[in-house]
Amino acid sequence: MPKRLLPPKGSAELVSAYRHPDADIRGLADRYGFTNPDALRNAMCRMGILRSVAYSPKPRYDDAPRLEGDVLGLFDLQFPFHDADFVNRCLDLAHAWGIRQGILGGDTLNQTAFSWFGHQPQDTWAEEAQTASDALLIMQQAVPGWLMLKGNHDAHLIKLLGEQIGMGDLLRLLGQPEGYTATDYYYCLANEVWRFSHPRNISVIHGRVPAFLCDKYEMNIIAGHGHLVGMVPSKSGRWLAIDSGICCDPIRLDYNAMRDNTRPVMNQGAVLLRRGHDGCYHPHLVSPLWTDWGAMKRMYRREV
Repeated sequence: MPKRLLPPKGSAELVSAYRHPDADIRGLADRYGFTNPDALRNAMCRMGILRSVAYSPKPRYDDAPRLEGDVLGLFDLQFPFHDADFVNRCLDLAHAWGIRQGILGGDTLNQTAFSWFGHQPQDTWAEEAQTASDALLIMQQAVPGWLMLKGNHDAHLIKLLGEQIGMGDLLRLLGQPEGYTATDYYYCLANEVWRFSHPRNISVIHGRVPAFLCDKYEMNIIAGHGHLVGMVPSKSGRWLAIDSGICCDPIRLDYNAMRDNTRPVMNQGAVLLRRGHDGCYHPHLVSPLWTDWGAMKRMYRREV
């Protein structure tokens, strides 16, 4: 039988269909009169026409949440070990400034009962869930909308269950409080050049981790997880790096308060990202140690 050449008519359509990663080679061979799929492949190869490698079936992780506008960032609340006095001051300030959205920057929950480090018998999931659920409802009255990022503590139950649940499921376990959404990303973007992050790394040097991240991602970084407070320029000097600090009470964390360690003292803090009168977004790093709350409340008039 003579070799089958590509037909003059329909060859463009055949080439296009053949190159498609999901092409049905047997069906194309039958449709265009080739004896078998190998004959079609050989004919195409002689003409320098090769098939494309199939696209990866795996998703690209490039759709982290994006926020626009003023925002309050609270990191490492670690319910039920939160510092209520400090959190309430932050909420009061955000409300006075008219901030309508907040970011829970990871480790909203401590998830003590599911930690592989062990826990005290009295630290139950029932208590933690109830404490967190009650607090989230009150926080929503001050700041109506919240985005919950994933943190390493939040992931304890998720990993224990083999990644069969996500952050949205954790919110449902807390009663799906109104005004809250969750993401399985450990970061989100705000106003294009601000990145709120719960990074993998920690350092004993204030501002070190976010400073490294700034030049890597080419944006300003506001980071939690390190339990330190600091604000420094990145190595390039182009970006601002902020260690936000924690919103839990370090004296309530038994592993920190009951055993000496060489880590720096844990620092409490939070960040308000507010658009100034110059049209730029400015970070305001607040701490229970140095913040004049009354003066801060007068900085911006609330827009009614």
